[in-house]
Amino acid sequence: MQVVANHIAATHDAAVIRTLLELNAEIDTFKLPILGIMIAAASWLSWRVQALPPWLVWVGAVEALLLVVASGNSLFPGEALPIVLDISALGLLVWTAAMSVLMGWRSRAVRAGGGLATLSSAVKDTSSSDAQIKSSQSN
Repeated sequence: MQVVANHIAATHDAAVIRTLLELNAEIDTFKLPILGIMIAAASWLSWRVQALPPWLVWVGAVEALLLVVASGNSLFPGEALPIVLDISALGLLVWTAAMSVLMGWRSRAVRAGGGLATLSSAVKDTSSSDAQIKSSQSN
């Protein structure tokens, strides 16, 4: 994108530059809700399996809502939505950093504590219990 922007800026064509800036704003209308849905899904699944602390799940839920609201920035011009867009950008950085740090710590803890062996034994226990259920249903 930067190469294209440099090339367009070198042509000094104001109409092309204005078109690209407008297109960038319009893309947010579609990009932000999808990003919000992905964060909401990650937060919901993390809550279901208790993979993350509750505070981070709630931060993800609030961030997802902010991103969906901020996507209306280009559709509904006004003074409030650009502020929501800025807050959602900051929230996205905070949520991403917190997720990265937490996943790094958990990954290190799994490697150090033999978590993968525990995980594989849990999977084996689940598959053996599934086999028992199926055999009891067939009888």
